[in-house]
Amino acid sequence: MKILIELNFNSIEDRRTQARLTMAYKILNGHVILQSNLLPKSGSYNPRRHCNAANVGKENQLMEPISKLKVTGHTFFYSIPKMWNQFIT
Repeated sequence: MKILIELNFNSIEDRRTQARLTMAYKILNGHVILQSNLLPKSGSYNPRRHCNAANVGKENQLMEPISKLKVTGHTFFYSIPKMWNQFIT
């Protein structure tokens, strides 16, 4: 851990989180072959706020699907909405 700090590197967990959020952004904005409806928005409306020219707020949150199996809950399409919503608000 000390060497990560000395080299100013992010932890593997931080890099994985960043990669997942980047992929979600690409899916939502049509930059990859996957359809954006794979990550449906929550649909609730809240007047837009602007933070560094990026839209934030309820209308940009993703719907969080419910998983009955722990294994399914850790897959990309089940875990990324919760992660995305934490960074959007």
